[in-house]
Amino acid sequence: EVARAGRYPATIATDITPKRLKEFFSREDGTYRVSADLREVCLFSSHNLLRDPPFSKLDLVACRNLLIYMGPELQEKIVPIFHYALRNNGYLFLGSSENVTRHARLFSTVDKGSRIFQKRGGVTPHRLPEFPLAAAARQVAPNARQRATNGTLQEVAERVIVERYAPAYVVTNAAGELMHSSGGTGKYLELAAGAPDHNVFSMARRGLRMDLRAALHKAASTGQVAIRTRSASAPMAAARR
Repeated sequence: EVARAGRYPATIATDITPKRLKEFFSREDGTYRVSADLREVCLFSSHNLLRDPPFSKLDLVACRNLLIYMGPELQEKIVPIFHYALRNNGYLFLGSSENVTRHARLFSTVDKGSRIFQKRGGVTPHRLPEFPLAAAARQVAPNARQRATNGTLQEVAERVIVERYAPAYVVTNAAGELMHSSGGTGKYLELAAGAPDHNVFSMARRGLRMDLRAALHKAASTGQVAIRTRSASAPMAAARR
């Protein structure tokens, strides 16, 4: 129902050109809503991958972070279903921890890092399995549900708040080696050219490295919060031991 409504916050105006906003959206109650003409040509439907036969002749299948909860036997059945559902040269978009390396005959890699694959043409169509997929219930990774419910209500709430509202951040050791990062760090960090290097100083964009190094050194040596700013209201680098 949410997708069918096609309603977005007014902030999308920062990411979409005025021309596209005018052509495909209308203003309603302080939000932008996809035009009725466009919504009417879209099909919104619930689909159970383990129970329902697939759609066909699709240009793109986006299935992110689902296969990681499936056992190997079930994954072996699902990937060929994606192949069947796509038209020739259609694209498959998976999650960052998923791949189709065991199905190189069916898919070629377009962008390994982004997990984008393309259906190979000229491959004999794969015979679909019987639905619902056999052993689906017992093939679900045994700890998937437990992982989803781990932690107290307070911990879950705190995690959601951090993910939604906290600024971009990274966690490093005293040497600046990256241990963990949030999303949205691209404004400050980028992969350096050459061999992979997870040192935050090497990844920092030009203009940030000196202040970042100084802030981290101060935090590591004093155990105190260290802040570097470019203006009185714009923190540029902050560190805590």
